[in-house]
Amino acid sequence: GALYGITDFPIDGNEVYTWYDSNNTQVAQFIGHPYYSPQALGSYYLIVTDPDNPDCFQFFNPRSVTELNGCCELEGLPSGN
Repeated sequence: GALYGITDFPIDGNEVYTWYDSNNTQVAQFIGHPYYSPQALGSYYLIVTDPDNPDCFQFFNPRSVTELNGCCELEGLPSGN
């Protein structure tokens, strides 16, 4: 499926990447691994948190998945922290 990823959040390897669907249901969570390949069409958004600094997080606007066999990484757009 299409990979969603980020490139502009300062990472040091232990960030928590939590993915949610359009119903605000958590669908995946990774430590130090920002990519998620959705299994269904729809909108997904990402919240990145830094366990070393609980006040540091970044929300990435929802992105729509319109095909499941995409080839390219999509960059999330930060909307706040």
